[in-house]
Amino acid sequence: VFVLIDVPPAPTPAAAGGAGAWVVTLHANRGRGAARARAIMETDADLLLSVDGTSALAVDFLELTSPWFEDPKVAAVYGRIGQLPPKGAVDRWRGRHLYKLEERHEPQFVQSLASGGGLLRRSAILEVGNFDASLRHSEDFDLGERLFAAGWKIVYEPRARLTTLVSNSLLQVFERYWRWHAGVNPKFGLSGYLRHWWYSVKVIAAEDIRSGDLACAAMTLFLPHYCAWRSLGLRAGKTSGLAEIGITERGAIEDTRSDGRS
Repeated sequence: VFVLIDVPPAPTPAAAGGAGAWVVTLHANRGRGAARARAIMETDADLLLSVDGTSALAVDFLELTSPWFEDPKVAAVYGRIGQLPPKGAVDRWRGRHLYKLEERHEPQFVQSLASGGGLLRRSAILEVGNFDASLRHSEDFDLGERLFAAGWKIVYEPRARLTTLVSNSLLQVFERYWRWHAGVNPKFGLSGYLRHWWYSVKVIAAEDIRSGDLACAAMTLFLPHYCAWRSLGLRAGKTSGLAEIGITERGAIEDTRSDGRS
């Protein structure tokens, strides 16, 4: 078991080490792609169970995801994200529109990947080039496309649950919504902005109103403007790649490890 930290809060290394995990600390925050690429290189095991630091896996998560790997062409199985009981309107908005908690989901093969909590086949990921260490977001979407194109299977297993343990601000939730929908190379277009505005009013806000949640409906009206602003001001944010996170072409690891291994 290891914990990988790219934005280290002070208690985390000691807490993880005290629980028997080794700790890998990156020298700087270079984004989600860099962290996930490094995690893949950190183990020799072919199956890697991963979860983001602000979430917790259900006790039966591995029991529900591992049987899918009896199919040798399955590269990844990811679960359904949820949250604790909402503390306010922002949590309600996140649950309804980001996590889509009110919808019913069934296990299925999909063409995309969500890496916040899942079981991954390391050999398949390395075969297609690992997570793109230059991507600050959409690294899982990018990897999912490459896995699917190479003939690997990806499974969405909604019975396997992971729970977000923290609340977010409205801007943090909007930022996450934008990342999930913008893709690897976000682009702004007037027609796309107008379509998003129409969808936000006619579909998303309408759902809030049907739920009697006027506070969330008011938040929704700001969503297309935030997404347009982000797409105008920022592309996918490339970093310099694997070498900067301690991964050479041969997979050598150079950052700090609590167990002293090199």
